[in-house]
Amino acid sequence: MIEKGIIVACPQKYEHLLLNNITFLRNNNCNLPIEIWEIGKEISDNIRLTLNLFDNISFQNVLNYSNNPNHWKGFQIKTFMLYHNKFKHVLLMDADTSFYKNPEFIFDNQNYINTGTYFFHDLPFWTFNLKNAINDKNFIPPNKFFSLDFFNKRKTFIKSLLPSKPHNFPSLWNYIYDSNPPINPVHEALQDSGVVFINRDLHKNSIEFIHYLNTYHKITYQFVAGDKETFWLGILMANNNYYFHPQFPQQVKRKITHFYNNQPFWKQK
Repeated sequence: MIEKGIIVACPQKYEHLLLNNITFLRNNNCNLPIEIWEIGKEISDNIRLTLNLFDNISFQNVLNYSNNPNHWKGFQIKTFMLYHNKFKHVLLMDADTSFYKNPEFIFDNQNYINTGTYFFHDLPFWTFNLKNAINDKNFIPPNKFFSLDFFNKRKTFIKSLLPSKPHNFPSLWNYIYDSNPPINPVHEALQDSGVVFINRDLHKNSIEFIHYLNTYHKITYQFVAGDKETFWLGILMANNNYYFHPQFPQQVKRKITHFYNNQPFWKQK
């Protein structure tokens, strides 16, 4: 097993973004080995040749690890490559993630050392607003964010995974274990999985649960937005711990931007 590395899945529509992002990393002294994951042939020959000019780049293919590769087309490929990569300490990133600085320093962050994870929050304005649904039985919700029915189904799903509230369950989702639905807005989203740091040795059992939740993505994704929440949920299912960066992202020039020490750290397309 290699000590540290980056894993990234790249559909062809993001291949130029990935090339730009890897170029930035290499120009900013980030020489970690990088596994680029595909399902079949997704990256064009020209971009593949250019990427191969960099040191420590390898291409991995779901076809070599699964008899049903189409099952992994979608957000679930990220947890598939988390399960199958060759690194101990992993930086999982989306192909459209751009860094402002070399991200390796997170591996030396004491919170990462202590928990084996470093996670980032999603935008704070994704919320459940259930006041109208609670007060008016005839209210027709325009989408899931206003739907008491969806809220209750999600609540049932989360509690099926974690019947008893773990001591380190995220406080922003405490409403899952409340008897009554919340009158005031509460966070619908918690994690942004555009960047995920995880120690695979420390979280072997966690990754089994994360992989499980995404194997059955047709069920899981009915209640959470893609792979995002499955990381911390899988960790809690394994009775392990995690760490969230305390600062929420902001939209800067319509880009979701995450900050570290009040300086831009990474953004998405």
